[in-house]
Amino acid sequence: MFETSDVPQPEALRLLAGLRAQADELVACLERAWALSPVDKARAVEELAAARRVADAAHLALVRSLTPADAAELGGTSVAGLLSWRLRIPHGRATADVDAARVTDPDTGDLRGLGAALAAGEVSTGHVDVGRRVLDQLPVALRTEHAASIDAFLVEQSKQFRPGVCQHLAGHVLDRVDPDRAERGFDADDFARRFVDITTDSTGMVLVRGQLGPVEGAQLKAAIDHYAEPVPATAATATDGQTRVRIIDDRSPRQRRADAVSRIARQSLAATGVRGGEPPRIIVTATAEQVAGAPGAGRATCEQTGPQTATMVRRLRCEAALSAVVLAPSGAVLNLGRTVRCATPAQRRALLARDGGCVIPGCDVPSAQLEAHHVTAWAAGGRTDVDQMVLACGPHHTMVELGTWVVRMVDGLPQVRAPRWVDPDQHWVHPPRRTAEHHARALGEQLALGGLPALDDTGHVDPRAADPPGWP
Repeated sequence: MFETSDVPQPEALRLLAGLRAQADELVACLERAWALSPVDKARAVEELAAARRVADAAHLALVRSLTPADAAELGGTSVAGLLSWRLRIPHGRATADVDAARVTDPDTGDLRGLGAALAAGEVSTGHVDVGRRVLDQLPVALRTEHAASIDAFLVEQSKQFRPGVCQHLAGHVLDRVDPDRAERGFDADDFARRFVDITTDSTGMVLVRGQLGPVEGAQLKAAIDHYAEPVPATAATATDGQTRVRIIDDRSPRQRRADAVSRIARQSLAATGVRGGEPPRIIVTATAEQVAGAPGAGRATCEQTGPQTATMVRRLRCEAALSAVVLAPSGAVLNLGRTVRCATPAQRRALLARDGGCVIPGCDVPSAQLEAHHVTAWAAGGRTDVDQMVLACGPHHTMVELGTWVVRMVDGLPQVRAPRWVDPDQHWVHPPRRTAEHHARALGEQLALGGLPALDDTGHVDPRAADPPGWP
């Protein structure tokens, strides 16, 4: 919950507390749902789904009430960033919620009808997301003219069909409302929808999804097609010196395209371009045991793609663009490979390896946008050493400079303190990302050794019981 001593709507908080109590009672009751008849179970599922949708509408109303000024006062850089941090949800979902709250505004929203249907439990947030995407595909002038009619159409269809079907039906509407959109060529509104998402799944495979402008898409496709050509068949002589073996390229077209993207990326990394003071690098953070592939050492972490197996680390070590940052169990930097400790690029990589990103909890700004901050100001005699600096994004760097957030170093590791209106008790905390990773590894090691995990006062697993000496 958001801690604040000034509660403008105590009645709303009282109702929410009562709702939470009823939800707990409902969960306990549904533990015995096996005793219901099939018909009653189905009815209960439908009733609960309607209640969830009403709760989603209430959530959007609360999100709508949050302003950028509120987010800044609570230590966030945006409303979506604040929601992502405090609710522990993906940033993309938080951004979608902010957009959904805006378009379903009962007074000014383009999808106020869908918003009312959501509040009545008749449609889902998936239907609202469809409506957002449909409107985003229209030029501004056409959106203004037809938004109300499209909203009414989607309300009617969403009460009958799943979101995927509604998306398909809305496509027919768009084809007629904007018949020239496929033929008119470049359009500023279309170009504004360009994006690329890169995520990593649980197996370590990297998922790429995106949308490019016509020119950029043609450039990328031409490059991929060039390198995705199958390797011509060739003949090789077997070890008996007589048998001829025909070698063919057995990769599928999709696999050849994936290999082409990899080749394009390698060539880009090998280029001499510099941005932010250094060329692009693959950065892998590992303990000495992980680099050596010792059993039970756990997985190293690649800044770009996340946890990596020992096999992948060995492969990455062969790449010229790799910078390996080796850590002690406490998180302190042991060495930076062949880099020089005092060099700014090396120090930035060490800081990133130690803290995992912006030092402020919940901030997930990409590493390329982070700035090095002297905990003790340079003008006040601070040293440009790794154990005297932290990384922060631009907005949080300003907040630290202003004293809104406070940072200190203890035994070479950073601790931060939130503003009093965020944390009235003014606790010093460690950047949670690396701490959580350490706790997860410690718990895994404890379980691997066959021991029962220690429990804290609440009966939950306490992985800190396995902390090695020196861990804060």
